[in-house]
Amino acid sequence: RTEVMFAVNAAWRRQGIGRALLQAAPRDRRLLVISRQGVTGAAELLTSEGFSERYREARMRRKSKGLDPLDLPDGAVVFVDTERDVPRCLAALAAVFGDDAEQDAGLVNAWLRRPDCRVLYLKVGSQDVGICIIAGSEHAKKSERKQDGAANIGVVEQVGLTKQVRGQGMSRPLVRAGLVELAKMGFPDIEVLADRRRASAAELYEAEGFAVVDDEIHWINREQWAKEGGDDDSRRRAVGHLGVAARGARGRLPAWRRSRPWQQGHGGGVLRRRGVRRPRHLLERRMLGLPVR
Repeated sequence: RTEVMFAVNAAWRRQGIGRALLQAAPRDRRLLVISRQGVTGAAELLTSEGFSERYREARMRRKSKGLDPLDLPDGAVVFVDTERDVPRCLAALAAVFGDDAEQDAGLVNAWLRRPDCRVLYLKVGSQDVGICIIAGSEHAKKSERKQDGAANIGVVEQVGLTKQVRGQGMSRPLVRAGLVELAKMGFPDIEVLADRRRASAAELYEAEGFAVVDDEIHWINREQWAKEGGDDDSRRRAVGHLGVAARGARGRLPAWRRSRPWQQGHGGGVLRRRGVRRPRHLLERRMLGLPVR
């Protein structure tokens, strides 16, 4: 999947610039785009270009005044990390979000190095069972920024608990701890995103005094063979396209695709996965959902 991010100056909209930028994106990949419901032209453009809506997130906002910490169950405590510990953050994200967790240490390090970023950990004993990442908004408008460019809006970026402590009254105190920390940092407004597919998330934030100000719409444009229904013929064409795309500009296979003397008879190269040598063409068939004979 490839996420596409682009913007057009308001003075130059409705002149085909956004469409040209979108059409420049690679068409052999599954494209992801996020738009705001308040920008109706974006939805019209994406729909006309073959994108379909995946899901929505409610953008909710409240003032930072009147926030006090909530009591936690016995044995639980919220810890604010001041060391910007990347391995600890990666471990907590994996424990909370599983396979959906961010695993790129470089990206997480970039998150934590932002001036206004803080990570709050919910601890039970010596174990981190919850995480809440807060920071200044990266999408604040010009009118929502200070003279030095810093945002006036604080955001709760990621928050969650491990499965073993869910349903024990710890979610709201953890969220409240993040909100209190943002208020201490001087943000007059606080913003969160609530997945519309999870009614409990929106209800929790509404209980914290948040109100919906807009929706973020997540779009996807699938590969052509997937749009055609994923039949065997379209998938075989995709396999053929993979072989062409892997070649260089002069039609020569790159080094990693060339056969070696000890690999002859293995479909033009083999891959090692979990200690098993598999012919490359069989891996391509498996990736595309075709039967492996």
